Amino acid sequence: SSHQAGALPEDSADILIEQKVIAKLRAPAENRGLLRDLLQGAAAQEYRAQLVKQALEESTLLTSDLDRILSLSQLDAISFEDLLKHYLQLLRSHVWVEKCSIFGIYDGFTLEGLAGIGGGPDQQNWKINFSSVAGMAATTRRCYHTENPAGDPNFQAREGGYLPRNLLCYPLLHGNTLVGVLNLSNRIGGEFSAADKVVVERFASVGAHILQKHYFKQRMQTYERTSDELGKYLSSKVVKNVKAQGALGLGGVEKKVVCLFADIRGYTTISQGISPALLVQLLNFHFERMHAIIEKHEGTLDKIVGDLIMAVWNIPHDQPDPELLAMKTALEMQKEIVRVISPEWAKHGIVKMGMGIGVNSGMAVVGNLGSSRFMNYTVIGDTINTAQRLESKPARVKFGWKRASSPTCKERSKSPCARKAISTLRARAKRSMLSC
Repeated sequence: SSHQAGALPEDSADILIEQKVIAKLRAPAENRGLLRDLLQGAAAQEYRAQLVKQALEESTLLTSDLDRILSLSQLDAISFEDLLKHYLQLLRSHVWVEKCSIFGIYDGFTLEGLAGIGGGPDQQNWKINFSSVAGMAATTRRCYHTENPAGDPNFQAREGGYLPRNLLCYPLLHGNTLVGVLNLSNRIGGEFSAADKVVVERFASVGAHILQKHYFKQRMQTYERTSDELGKYLSSKVVKNVKAQGALGLGGVEKKVVCLFADIRGYTTISQGISPALLVQLLNFHFERMHAIIEKHEGTLDKIVGDLIMAVWNIPHDQPDPELLAMKTALEMQKEIVRVISPEWAKHGIVKMGMGIGVNSGMAVVGNLGSSRFMNYTVIGDTINTAQRLESKPARVKFGWKRASSPTCKERSKSPCARKAISTLRARAKRSMLSC
């Protein structure tokens, strides 16, 4: 302007960017409008350049933080709780809020607080149902945003809790699976913006991955614990066979098996003379050692009924010499009775403790027996019945043991201990005599 500064008119023109005054222009009236347009255009261009630069910087920082969280989630050294708190701290550094928390799905109907920052210790391990605002985000699987929680019928303030100024809830989806909800409240500096929602969306994707991985790890640990516990009710070989089969059905296949039965002689009389608690204690002592011997010689413990033990060889997979394994088991069981179990029972006044054993080899049906809702993996057939009858025949003795094995089992066993026949007997429902 050709005018001196002191001679400029008092009137001024506003320089605006996004409806905000960033400067005032004092210039002669004849060129004030032109100067204003030129300055405002230059300022707007610079402002847009700064916005683009800031957006790129923020996007790079956001990506870097998300990558960092994903890297931490791969480390076993950091606990799940610490990982979630670090995740929420980074989220709050990008979206300035007073409080933020993360919920997991507790039982399919309840949201469980897993971690929270910006609040008291009650920010963790509290539960809310799906009728809450966070529940709305979960059920609709969409972002739920309210700037007036007090007037929102879906908001449920917990007793003694605070009333937030505004609230943003975002569902955590791993594919189509809902795994949790992000909860942000009290946006610092005003309302939640569209840019805030974009940032929360990206954090939600990473949060869903973290929760899904945690849930999968929990399921695997539960599966392993269940398998371990299942192995206490079933033979480990049967458990592995069930896992390998996948879908289970009734039925079986015929194959050669070797079956061993063993029971305590005079068990009924013994059980009537001692307390049930002591009886259980002594039986468990007995079964613990018998089972160890069966497993040592690669047998499968099929069942325990009262004082009776049934073990089988050559199932579910073929074994090179199952008859020899069964006979070695019988011999070691007898030795264990004399050396360890009988002396232990004698300490409790039971001096007439003995055991009978029967072993037989032959064809039997192996498979799942029962109903579609309850089944038992076992063996049935005449071979099994004969083994049990052999076990019941050895004479009662005051102290010690007796064993009987079928001719088939002795012929196929390479053990010299099983070569000699000690007697012949007629088993119930058998037309021919058995040499034992």
